[in-house]
Amino acid sequence: MVLVALQHSWLAPAPSAPDLMLALLAHVWLKGVEQRAILRAWWLGLLTDTADPSSGLFHTLSFMAAGVVYVPLARLLPKDWIGRVVLAALLCIFVRVSDGFAGGWAGFSAGAMMVSALWSSAACALLAWLLDGLPESLRPVAERERRPLTRLSMTL
Repeated sequence: MVLVALQHSWLAPAPSAPDLMLALLAHVWLKGVEQRAILRAWWLGLLTDTADPSSGLFHTLSFMAAGVVYVPLARLLPKDWIGRVVLAALLCIFVRVSDGFAGGWAGFSAGAMMVSALWSSAACALLAWLLDGLPESLRPVAERERRPLTRLSMTL
C-alpha cells in the first residue's frame, strides 16, 4: 500500500514517473513461480485500483492481461536482476499502450513512456535490492516458493 500511495500522490503529477506497482510486479513474478503470476497481477491491480477509483478496473485488467502474456514467455527471461529490469520496462510500455487504446491517445507521449519505462526499471532494481535484504518472513515472495508447484503444494 505504501507504493500505491506514493504512486498516486507524490508521483502522480509527473507524466514520466516510474510505475512502482509494475516494478513490484516484475520483481515478484521473477522471484516466484509462473503459476501464481496472474493471481499476483490481479492482487496488485486491485490494490492500485483502490487508490485510483476513477480508472475503474483498468489496472486490474491490464495487469492480468500482462500476466496472460507473461506466463508462456516466463521461461525465456533470466531470473536475475537483468530479467527484472527488462520485464519492468516491458510491463510499463504494455500498460501505457493499453491505456492509450482504452482511454484515448490525448496527452500520450512516446518519450514520456520510454522515460517512465527506464524509471520503472530502476525502481524495480531498487525494490529487488531492498526486498532481498529483508528476513524471509517479510519478503513478498519466499525463497521456498521457487520450487516447482506440485499437486500437493498447490493445496497448501
